[in-house]
Amino acid sequence: MAKKDFSQVNTGRAYNQIEEAIAAPAQEPQQAQEVQNPRTPYTVERAQQMRAAGTTQGRKGCKAFRINMAFSPDIHEYIKTMARVRGESVTDFTNYVFRQSMEDNAALYEQAKAFQKSFK
Repeated sequence: MAKKDFSQVNTGRAYNQIEEAIAAPAQEPQQAQEVQNPRTPYTVERAQQMRAAGTTQGRKGCKAFRINMAFSPDIHEYIKTMARVRGESVTDFTNYVFRQSMEDNAALYEQAKAFQKSFK
């Protein structure tokens, strides 16, 4: 089998495109840095407000409280279905369900908190 001779192939255009891509202006990264906002931590009050609103994703010093939970298949399907029906995320739906439970059991919740506080 004979070896192919590529010495006659015109590769100038490909090399020119590579050189243009590599030689990008050095001013573009500086402009990008000017546009970006510095990531500063939020105040405690602002972080609490953002947690309550559920808008903490990607904000430094402002993380939401998280719990890893396991559900039985039927409950998991119920949560997913009802969240879709309401047009919400699974997190928003479960927060809604827990908030309803908190309102329904407000008196019992206050008694439980007072009971816990009596042991401190």
